[in-house]
Amino acid sequence: MGGLIGGFVSDRFGRDRTIITSLLLSVPFGLYLALVPSAGWDFALAAIASPERWVFIPCFSLAIFFLFLNTGLLNAVIVSVSPPPLRATAVAANIVIIHILGDAPSPFLIGAVSDATSLQGGILLAVIAMVISGVLLLWGARWLPGDLDKISGATPALVP
Repeated sequence: MGGLIGGFVSDRFGRDRTIITSLLLSVPFGLYLALVPSAGWDFALAAIASPERWVFIPCFSLAIFFLFLNTGLLNAVIVSVSPPPLRATAVAANIVIIHILGDAPSPFLIGAVSDATSLQGGILLAVIAMVISGVLLLWGARWLPGDLDKISGATPALVP
């Protein structure tokens, strides 16, 4: 649901340059910040720490919702700053990088930490990765307005 709602927001407001710049600069990082000390991260930590299923299921569901809410918006950023002939390649490169940096090493890393500490300790690595992602997103967001300015002459709309 998070990915669908993020995609809807991106589609709904993506054609207005002022709105999309504001959304893309604030919402994705704000969503990552929601995973740090506020709602989303608290949900993730509660899900990891709780032995009770009635606590785990809603907390885990809300943490995943907040995590994927920004997917549509971040895909809009990739498409918005890529020249039209390179958009498919840019999205494909993003997917490959996500899998190489996240999906490939995570089972080994989580397993190694779980063996050394506990399963909760291993899963906590995912929360740490969320925080690192938020910091990287904030760091990269400062170049977004300039990148949007560069590409605006090459394409009439920011989002196809």
